[in-house]
Amino acid sequence: MMVAIVSSLLILVAAFAVDLGMQRVVRSDMQALADVVALDAARLLDGRTAGEVIDGDADHATLAGVVAASAARNSTTLGRVDGVTGTLVYLDTGAHGAAIPRRDATGALVAVPRGQIPDAVLVSASGTVDFAFASGDGSATRTALAEAVTSACFSVGSYAASVSPANATLFGNLLQPLLGNSVVTAVGYQGLASADVSLLDLLSAPSLGLGSVDDVLSAPQVSLGNLYLAAASALQKDGDTVSANLLNQAAVSAVAAATVDLGDLLGLTTANDAVLSTRVNVLDLLVGSAFLADGDHLVGIPNLQAGLSSVGVTNTDLSIIERPAVACADDEAQTAQVRLSSDAKLSLSVPIVKTGVIDLSLTGDDGKPNNEVAMHLAAELGGARARLDDVACDPDRFDATVTTDLTSLALTGRLRVSGSVKVDLTLAGVTLTGVNVPVSFAVDLSALTSSPAGATHAVSYAVPPQVYGTPISTGSSPALPYLSYVRDTASTTIGPVTVKILGINTVVPTDVLTAAVNPLLASALTAISGAVNPIVNPLVEKLNSTVGQLADGLGVTIAGADFQGLSAPQCNAPRLRG
Repeated sequence: MMVAIVSSLLILVAAFAVDLGMQRVVRSDMQALADVVALDAARLLDGRTAGEVIDGDADHATLAGVVAASAARNSTTLGRVDGVTGTLVYLDTGAHGAAIPRRDATGALVAVPRGQIPDAVLVSASGTVDFAFASGDGSATRTALAEAVTSACFSVGSYAASVSPANATLFGNLLQPLLGNSVVTAVGYQGLASADVSLLDLLSAPSLGLGSVDDVLSAPQVSLGNLYLAAASALQKDGDTVSANLLNQAAVSAVAAATVDLGDLLGLTTANDAVLSTRVNVLDLLVGSAFLADGDHLVGIPNLQAGLSSVGVTNTDLSIIERPAVACADDEAQTAQVRLSSDAKLSLSVPIVKTGVIDLSLTGDDGKPNNEVAMHLAAELGGARARLDDVACDPDRFDATVTTDLTSLALTGRLRVSGSVKVDLTLAGVTLTGVNVPVSFAVDLSALTSSPAGATHAVSYAVPPQVYGTPISTGSSPALPYLSYVRDTASTTIGPVTVKILGINTVVPTDVLTAAVNPLLASALTAISGAVNPIVNPLVEKLNSTVGQLADGLGVTIAGADFQGLSAPQCNAPRLRG
């Protein structure tokens, strides 16, 4: 008797469990159906109005048609599908930051007017399953919210886009302490400049093991060694064994143990998985990560005085004060920002000016002969930042606003000369000719150019006519003009001079001396510039070449930047929200 009772209870419990399981399965099936239909329907959200999406046209199915067709393709559910509907909605942000459909005060969905552009589509799927043991059936309704997003990656400034024999040596010298000799040879530099990898292949490589943007954003910082191994793996997958070997060697370089935040380096903080098909240049990735990991570092620039026999460079430092970065979606791309400081000494002839009237020699501040003139270069390549304003496909187009920071170049120096000039004077009606007047003065040498911070420029990168890998440039290349020479009147001393008039020693008044000497000092300044220019102008040209190579390699210009889309944008890619 007891066995029969227990058996009956067990059968009832088992029947209840089966029916309950069927109920749970139908709920899961309806959620899966709602998700896939919502993703299909979101493909219609391409900037058209709600009325256009609902009604369809010759090139687009109606919203109801897409929903019905998707439901029919995916209705492999337990039980029966009672109905699937799609509603165009606006999106709001919920209490915990999740996207939710907009509702009014009563909780009803806010309808999108036919003339307005919807944010998303809300799909509701309902299904019913007949219970296997109990009488009746169980039903479930689930919803899914999906939107269409356009994703694109871009950069301002690119090392790879500017690689040339002219600047490869300079950047090789900068990178050699970080990455080792093998990577920064001319061949290696050029090879990496022409290599690119997809973000998906890079992130999913064994040394990183990341499969989505969310994985990147939640991952701890990764070592440069593992990043370079991942890039090598992606290159090897593409068949580029030579570049892969270079990256494997870089993986044991001086900065390999340093760590970087991948989301920051790759500009993925506001992006979605659609950008993982983007291809990034390996050299830009290598240089950007090395600078980011090394931080605010100083590196020397050798051979700045090469070929300039009268110029001695005592110190030249380049400080990377901001790393370059690509960006995707709503993130901000930026060029590197650098400061260049250099001290040089010019060796000039003594005397510097000697004519029948003017005899001037270089002196130090102590008045003793000194043929060296100290010069100082201060260059700040402030760079630029960019954000996307709009992206389009077929044809591809990237519209962006570029904002520039302060860029300035200044070469300054100061020399002091002492000597005499011969002038004619008239005192008390007596004319005196060829009077030697002692003079001493300083001359400020300067070459300056700059552009202010905060200037904005609209750029549009369209393919075609542009070609991926080739940036468009705004602004102009920074360059120093030739020196200007200004006599420091406050440092000028003239005289004193004593002359004999009618046998009496007479001190010539300062105003008389000044009036007589000043015209000659103006011509002396011209003569000084004529003596200094042959020595300093080659230095200016050398500095312009060096700064120009830096600017080219960093993508920095005066009041602008180099801008480029990295690869074809992903338009109207559907994704679930909420």
